[in-house]
Amino acid sequence: MKASLAILLLIGCSSPAPTELSKEVQLELVVPTRYAHWRGAFQEQWLALQQSQQKALTRWKKSSQGEFKVILFESPLVAQQYYLANGLSGRVDTPRTFTAQRLALLVLPADDRLLAELPSPPQTILHDFRHEASHLISCDYPELLTAPIDTTTVFPLA
Repeated sequence: MKASLAILLLIGCSSPAPTELSKEVQLELVVPTRYAHWRGAFQEQWLALQQSQQKALTRWKKSSQGEFKVILFESPLVAQQYYLANGLSGRVDTPRTFTAQRLALLVLPADDRLLAELPSPPQTILHDFRHEASHLISCDYPELLTAPIDTTTVFPLA
């Protein structure tokens, strides 16, 4: 009896077969050498974000076009050089996602020694990362990008 109960418990706790949504979406993360120790924090945020959106995204058909790329620039000056070299437009000091290129750009305010010595990115940088990463994830769901907002769920009537 105990053995069969244990087996049923294990079966109930086993995870389902991987679905297309649960497969890890590849992310190329470009981080300056001085900030390389932050890589793990960004990767954890990426995986947590994918997992948190997994159920909601099942409403739309996935149309993957390859991997995503996130670049962290150590200063607006370095970001400006990248923008010019790659024909991008917009404010270089503002985090931005270029959905057509599947590219998100994050910019530190300055290449600062104290900032570089932090064991993990400041919460503001992690917030920017999550925001831009959400835009990247939505690139694989074209129907999501054109879907109307359900205001009864987002803004329920009193």
